[in-house]
Amino acid sequence: MVSVLGMPMLILMAALWVIPFWMLLPKFGLSKWISLISIVPLLGILLLWLIAFRRPVHAEINPEVFE
Repeated sequence: MVSVLGMPMLILMAALWVIPFWMLLPKFGLSKWISLISIVPLLGILLLWLIAFRRPVHAEINPEVFE
């Protein structure tokens, strides 16, 4: 059973994990809503690896900035 303080802490930790993905994913041409799957531990790690090795969408506009 989750304690009275446990549930708010869980929600806070989930928000602290999802919000950066929410801000980053559009820069890589992905929907913000995909960030919600990052709550699932394995999918969150896979999503992190996906954006780590993907070029930002704006890299085609000014590629020397992203090198």
